[in-house]
Amino acid sequence: MIPLDRTPLLTIGPDYCNKMRSGIIDRYNIAKGGMPIEINPFTNTDFTLLWEDAVSGLLDHQLVDSLLSSPMDTVCSFYPQIDFYMKTCKLVFFGSLHIDDELKKAGMPITKPNRENHRRDFLILYDNPWIAEHKDRHPRFFQNNTLFRNFILDVKRDMTSLNQAISIIVDYNKFMDADYRHEILSRIGKEVCPYCNRQYITQYDEVAVTKTTADLDHFHPNSAFKLFSLSLFNFVPSCQICNSRFKLAKCYDIVYPYDRGFDDSAWFKVQMNEKSTVDTITGNNINFDLDLEFDPSSSHSVKIQNSMELFKLAKVYQSHKEYVRELLYKKHAYAGTYQDEMQKLFTTMNLSEEQINLFLYGDKLLPDNLSMRPLAKLAYDVIKKA
Repeated sequence: MIPLDRTPLLTIGPDYCNKMRSGIIDRYNIAKGGMPIEINPFTNTDFTLLWEDAVSGLLDHQLVDSLLSSPMDTVCSFYPQIDFYMKTCKLVFFGSLHIDDELKKAGMPITKPNRENHRRDFLILYDNPWIAEHKDRHPRFFQNNTLFRNFILDVKRDMTSLNQAISIIVDYNKFMDADYRHEILSRIGKEVCPYCNRQYITQYDEVAVTKTTADLDHFHPNSAFKLFSLSLFNFVPSCQICNSRFKLAKCYDIVYPYDRGFDDSAWFKVQMNEKSTVDTITGNNINFDLDLEFDPSSSHSVKIQNSMELFKLAKVYQSHKEYVRELLYKKHAYAGTYQDEMQKLFTTMNLSEEQINLFLYGDKLLPDNLSMRPLAKLAYDVIKKA
């Protein structure tokens, strides 16, 4: 997974707010004028209070703009009720994860005490005042899977009701037409899918309109995080395979590309096996294993593992072993017989190290440029980290 630059979203923000704001205000006013107003089941108050200033009781226009164009973590840090909403959504969404799998990823033995502690820790991570009554109704939620599942389902029922009410005001399908979706994706300007780093997501012009082959993925699914369904920072440009085949709305807690990528915490590695020969080392056959490894001591190792699993990265990259063979061949050739001759040529041409890498491998092999070309992370790891 490759990190995404937040700068384009900040640039798009003002225009995006101008386009979306009036529609939200109109739908808010319609909701306020309707009787009865839907209730937020977590607070037993009108659900419209989520958009209102706590002092004046009026629509908070700054909050509307923040929900549209500010980083989601920033919005949560400034608005407690929005933070409670986000934590409750995550509790429900990630609550269906298999606990034994999570313990394995964390490197912990699968025992009853560890399962109970994991359930407690999971709740602590997303605990907030909205779910106080749910906790009271399920005091033994941590003891086994059935009790935990019943607790999550209890919260989910109320969250489903709230999200249905929120869709009265915030509805992605009502606000986002195809042309504007293409405009946003083209202005974000990424040419390669950040989830897999395998597919181009190309821009092209059609009848004076710029379009793109990218999907606009909701990092937090539209169906489960309705309040953030129009947030620019919830939009990730991705290839269709990653978005519509692998990710969908599956409940994996994965790396958020606007925060980080895999960086140095996960890497591709060529491993020799029982079929390997000297020709394998020099890039003359593909009798090797291509592994995707990660640093278990990384602070986000579980999210990395979840990302690897969700997008089947270790599996789909096996189709690129021939490309890896070519890289190994070029690396061996440059380091061997032709090194002196090539170095003389490069010196004469006055090429930088990045230009030499581009000449040899078709990539500059810069860690900050991995989003520019498909398979750039793979090439960087094979050449630079092997």
